[in-house]
Amino acid sequence: MFINSEFVFVYSLRANLPKNRYTDVLCYDHSRVLLSQIDGDPSSDYINANFVDGYKQKNAFISTQGITIFTCK
Repeated sequence: MFINSEFVFVYSLRANLPKNRYTDVLCYDHSRVLLSQIDGDPSSDYINANFVDGYKQKNAFISTQGITIFTCK
């Protein structure tokens, strides 16, 4: 994602930081799980979860952190 011509990871946006249980477990943009936006809120599509390939199947699994009280509103 680009903000003011500068690349920013979605996990590091201010609105998404409280949704991350651990600061050293990052959610990569290229494989993150996108949730449906709620009421046009651009930060509502974020959860710290990534698709993970299986042995023979692409995106076979989802890896995520344990939720926090800020994960779901």
